[in-house]
Amino acid sequence: VGHQFKHDIVGIAALNTDCDLVLLGIKDSTAPSLPIGDSSQVQIGDEVYAVGNPHGLEGTLSHGIVSGIRQVGEHKLLQMTAPISPGSSGGPVLNTRGEVIGVAVATVRDGQNLNFAVPSSYLPPLLATAGSPKPFSAETPSRKSASLVGGSGARNTEGVTAGSIEWRP
Repeated sequence: VGHQFKHDIVGIAALNTDCDLVLLGIKDSTAPSLPIGDSSQVQIGDEVYAVGNPHGLEGTLSHGIVSGIRQVGEHKLLQMTAPISPGSSGGPVLNTRGEVIGVAVATVRDGQNLNFAVPSSYLPPLLATAGSPKPFSAETPSRKSASLVGGSGARNTEGVTAGSIEWRP
């Protein structure tokens, strides 16, 4: 039986609203970082694993393949068959070497296996801008209809459905 750990979130250390990414500051975490892989090398058909907490089911590992690499404006999204659900947002998408090649962000609920991840190529610039975490009351991110996920026609995995481009809470 595994051990469960809970760490307090201190605040927001970096934010990229265009790509629907946020870097959170975690209090007293000694966990090692996962290696960041090269998402430019990802090919359609590659095996992937999504790690998340869908519907509160902590530590869920889902297997799938990259089924498309989508261009959304000037950005890219990885389309995959690895299932994600509300609660999976922000979880790593790993290649077969255990490297992070994406971050789970969206699903099309009325479709079948239409799930999306922001490629890991957006992570190094986010990490480079990281500063001291700001409390949530000082900086609260807001969703933009012009974000990467909003522009794809998909929805983030926090409880909204596909069909239009506007965000709904």
